[in-house]
Amino acid sequence: MGSWARPSLANWITSSKLICPPSDQAVAACSPAAAFAGWTTTVSRTSFHRGASRPRLDSRSFAPAPQSFSARPDWRTGKERPGSELESVRSQALAPFGTSIAICNCLYGVHLLFSEDMAAAFAQALNDWIAREWLDREPRLRSSIVVPLQNPEMAVDEIERRAADRRFVQVLVPAMGEVPLGKRAYWPVYAAAERHALPICIHAGSAYRHPVTSVGWPSYYTEDYAAQAVAFGLPPDEALKGLTLYPAQIAGVADRLGSIEVGKEATVLAADSDILDIRAHMKRMW
Repeated sequence: MGSWARPSLANWITSSKLICPPSDQAVAACSPAAAFAGWTTTVSRTSFHRGASRPRLDSRSFAPAPQSFSARPDWRTGKERPGSELESVRSQALAPFGTSIAICNCLYGVHLLFSEDMAAAFAQALNDWIAREWLDREPRLRSSIVVPLQNPEMAVDEIERRAADRRFVQVLVPAMGEVPLGKRAYWPVYAAAERHALPICIHAGSAYRHPVTSVGWPSYYTEDYAAQAVAFGLPPDEALKGLTLYPAQIAGVADRLGSIEVGKEATVLAADSDILDIRAHMKRMW
């Protein structure tokens, strides 16, 4: 993707951090009136309102509050969702590890929007929120640029708008969108990133409007999560722990579940091949 022009970040980066806004309103508040004109009513009165029956964009971040498994219990402060408070990230993720530079990857529902114009407005507001609430306040932080892939031209515009801010060091895209990332429609986005020496960061995620496999929707949790993770390079033993031991540890029941040990409860699973093969079919459980 051309030569890397940004100054030796590989020598400084010790970790990357997932962050998310505390609410849709926090994002909207960071947007210039011109960029968000026309969407204020939508934000306040439709699916983004807290009392609405449909989900809000901030409920599609990586750590929705009702899902206890989405973050470590000791990283939940009880105030905001994990990853939405700078002080918590400083104390939990920066200071303990001696982090000198960390890249913020903001997981938010921009890619779920059907309206291209609304996605572009939210992407701009989100990047402005990241700059104001995180990068301006913490010199150790860098960030990815969130782009509205619903419209490649608008995605290019957002890259051009933010690329001058050297604290934005890469472009964040989900692993699955409306079409595969290799389609020619996305090439202008990659060309814009190359012009500014910005790597493309492909993060696990999807709007889930289309099946995630070529043969339809997964039938089992293992197929959708663990098997695909192995296909993307996760070591098989770690994927297996992700189905067994790690969930038990997060749920606080690892003393009786999650691994094969004397005195623990067990479930026997029968499959027609390796359960971490995405083509496997589960047959029976005892």
